[in-house]
Amino acid sequence: DGKVLPEIAAKFSANRTLYVIDQYIHNLKKLNAIGMDAGRQDYGISGATQKLHELLESYDIPHFYESYQGDHLNRIAERIRTKMLPFFSEHLVFE
Repeated sequence: DGKVLPEIAAKFSANRTLYVIDQYIHNLKKLNAIGMDAGRQDYGISGATQKLHELLESYDIPHFYESYQGDHLNRIAERIRTKMLPFFSEHLVFE
């Protein structure tokens, strides 16, 4: 019926990245690359991505972060071509 179930919403809230990340810092520091971006008008994601960037900085975890003029979809093709694929090409290793 589309209604939010409070017990399910509570589980989602309790497991948000920003709430649980402290327990994973050791593992995050082992990663070869972390990359993220968000459009400034992507109101559901932009603020959380900015906070994640700040948190990673506070732990001295190297990462790529960029906030750009746009929303969730309006520049996605351009961003994949100019940012995501080059990032993967630089950091993914296939043996």
